[in-house]
Amino acid sequence: MTVRLTRFWFAMRLVIALAMVVPLVAAAAPYTYATQWGSYGDGAGQFDNPTGVAVDADGHVYVADLYNHRIQKFSGTGAYMTEWGAYGPGTAQFSNPSGVAVDAGGNVYVADLGNSRIQKFSGTGAYLLAWGSSGSGDGQFDRPIGLAVDVDGNILVADLGNNRIQKFTGAGVYLTQWGSVGSDEGQFSSPRGIAADPAGDVFVAELGNDRIQKFDSQGAYLTQWGSMGSGVGQFDLPTGVATVGDGDVFVADFHRRRPV
Repeated sequence: MTVRLTRFWFAMRLVIALAMVVPLVAAAAPYTYATQWGSYGDGAGQFDNPTGVAVDADGHVYVADLYNHRIQKFSGTGAYMTEWGAYGPGTAQFSNPSGVAVDAGGNVYVADLGNSRIQKFSGTGAYLLAWGSSGSGDGQFDRPIGLAVDVDGNILVADLGNNRIQKFTGAGVYLTQWGSVGSDEGQFSSPRGIAADPAGDVFVAELGNDRIQKFDSQGAYLTQWGSMGSGVGQFDLPTGVATVGDGDVFVADFHRRRPV
């Protein structure tokens, strides 16, 4: 990766995502600050590079605490509830957990970047299963970094080093993949963030190509937008993407320090 891509540092406090975002379709849509929590450290409720966040159906917030090698769980108002994980390659251990997602049943999926695997837990942190190993074959990973759950409960993984998206069942069974390195339609340069909308379409934020690509549920290319820059609809390291029920798409534009 280039020097620009490796400068992948994140703020030391967590701000509720929906309090920050500005929809792509509106140049200056209003938004309202809600709350925040966290500080730098390794204590309960502290963070060292929080890189992924997910919310379950009950409003609980799960945070991938990258350099503390753990997942922390909070109430919707930021009250600390529990945590799990420690550094290592063993069951329920992590090496730089980078992405987190929650399915409709409350199960929590973690992209265990340094261990090249996905781990699945209950909402209270009980270990359920894991899949993946280092490599470029089906079901293998090179820095799995982003996670999403689609409308059918399948798990979508942004496989950053392999420049592809892989799709699995919730039990870790490989289904399909798409993408290769490049800048053409359907190709990727360091895919980082991933989201799925209620229609099943998939959105991918690419660090290297400074764009968002949209695919159908089987990986067929649909459209794209974005380029390198600071103007409206441009990006400088888009690291995260999210969708809401009305069809709006939100993008975390890392180097510009803004949601768009």
